Amino acid sequence: MFELLDNLRNKPPHTRKQLALIISSAFSFIVFSMWAGSWNVRNDSSSPKSTYSKPPTEVLLTSVGELKTEGVSRWQDAMKSLTEQVPKEQIGANSVANDEQHEMEMQTTQTSETNPADPEFIKEDLLITETMR
Repeated sequence: MFELLDNLRNKPPHTRKQLALIISSAFSFIVFSMWAGSWNVRNDSSSPKSTYSKPPTEVLLTSVGELKTEGVSRWQDAMKSLTEQVPKEQIGANSVANDEQHEMEMQTTQTSETNPADPEFIKEDLLITETMR
């Protein structure tokens, strides 16, 4: 081996560079072959097919869609169970009573408010402005 290296040192520089290029190319080819083999680049019929991996955006959209569907179905189930527990006659009676109560509250608030066109309001307003002067 030492004789080979000594013989190589005696050769001209361009020959040494050619030999270095050939050896480094051979070594690089070996490393590349091992790397490509680890990726299972060869397509053998005996090897199992590679599985398709979905892109992350597709996975995200699918899971959001499933959550939406599940949420809507749970909401519908909850509303259905509530309507089954309360009789329809009671629901209608409660809504009519609530409407009547709301109308009465609106009437009382309208009558309790002061009307600027009311003569009593004008007198009070004049008294307030005179005392402020």
